[in-house]
Amino acid sequence: MAQAAPGGLVCVNPRCGVAGLPTTRDACVSCKQPTRLAGEAYAAVAALPPPRPAGDGGQKVMDMISRVIFGGFWAVVTVIAVVGGIALLANGMVGGLLLLVIAVLAGLYSRYVFRGGRFRLLFW
Repeated sequence: MAQAAPGGLVCVNPRCGVAGLPTTRDACVSCKQPTRLAGEAYAAVAALPPPRPAGDGGQKVMDMISRVIFGGFWAVVTVIAVVGGIALLANGMVGGLLLLVIAVLAGLYSRYVFRGGRFRLLFW
């Protein structure tokens, strides 16, 4: 990096608490990002990649696994209830209608969970 007069370097990280303040160091003491000459600072800010939230990836993975487990369970319950309801109706039993209503509700709940619904219910 080119030598600058004392105080001619500035931190270009927009999220840094000391951004824009003059320094003599090649790296910011707060965010550890490289510093730039004061005249180059505005061009360097545009070249920085957007900040990534820290520690958010693990939560997304856990949410996806939870959706697959809970939504998959209720999808299986839906299929079993549909097959059972049709079988009961084929044998002339009116209880098949109740099973088909349960299948519709379980299917709607499974869709809700797969789409990211926060209320999760599971029974064994």
